[in-house]
Amino acid sequence: MTIKDNLEIANTIRNQIDSRILMCAGAHDFRAGNRSLFFTIQNTSLYRKAIVVIELNYSDTYNIKLMKPKTYEELQKVKGIYADELSYTLEGLWENKETLKAWSR
Repeated sequence: MTIKDNLEIANTIRNQIDSRILMCAGAHDFRAGNRSLFFTIQNTSLYRKAIVVIELNYSDTYNIKLMKPKTYEELQKVKGIYADELSYTLEGLWENKETLKAWSR
């Protein structure tokens, strides 16, 4: 896999996430990895700061990990997410249920 392929995959992942979800989470520092996209979120209802890793797996679904920034300790992990579920799943990982319920009114 070339750097160009990894950049293309990372850009595709980012384009599949609703930009409002990223904006509300203060997403920044977007980086491409090996078949993955990394970025940092801040000041959500569950995390002051966290690193999000979204990896494309070989079944054409995504694995998502949230990690602590300094220790890289895994906070949450979800596997087998389809592209159309990506935004909803991410928001559910970093916002508490009360916040999500208030937004859906």
